[in-house]
Amino acid sequence: TQSGDKTSVVTSAGGDVVTHDNGERYMVLREGARYDFAAQAGDFDFMHFDAYGIRLEPGFYLPPDPRLQARDLRLLVADPSPAARGELLWRLGLPLSALVLGLLAIPLSFVKPRAGKSLNQFFALIIYFLYSNLLSIAQVWVARGKLDFWVAFAIPPLLGLAVFVLMMWHRNRMAQATSLRMWLVRLARPNRSA
Repeated sequence: TQSGDKTSVVTSAGGDVVTHDNGERYMVLREGARYDFAAQAGDFDFMHFDAYGIRLEPGFYLPPDPRLQARDLRLLVADPSPAARGELLWRLGLPLSALVLGLLAIPLSFVKPRAGKSLNQFFALIIYFLYSNLLSIAQVWVARGKLDFWVAFAIPPLLGLAVFVLMMWHRNRMAQATSLRMWLVRLARPNRSA
């Protein structure tokens, strides 16, 4: 920071934001040093500290804690905060999405012999983007406290499974119609073996 001709630099090994009972927020830094330098007077001060608190103004914005993404899974499960629940949803939703999208690959792999193969690849790409975005939206809503964790955990895979069932039903219906048509054509043809 800089005030007048005095420049201050604070470094620390780590820190946390603490909210007191009266609502005031403080950034408490641990194991660090403060360097003060006055340019005109040529003064230089050094102070080592174990803990150093800085009061945060009411409108001061703090970005989300990046350490939440690096937290161990057991700590995320134990943390009831909405941000931790959102991160937990993301971590559990990704492996589940691999399973659901793998199931969706089964009906998408069905190709009619005379039809093109690229249309199913396009649908697979669209389904992936929709599923991934739905999972991201669910994570943000849980992190903001707008949606319950279990509801958000269930919605993307259930929608994916509903699409899977619908696509399998459509595929089987088309296969049955084709085999019925072939059977009727065989019946309509005269027997040439006689």
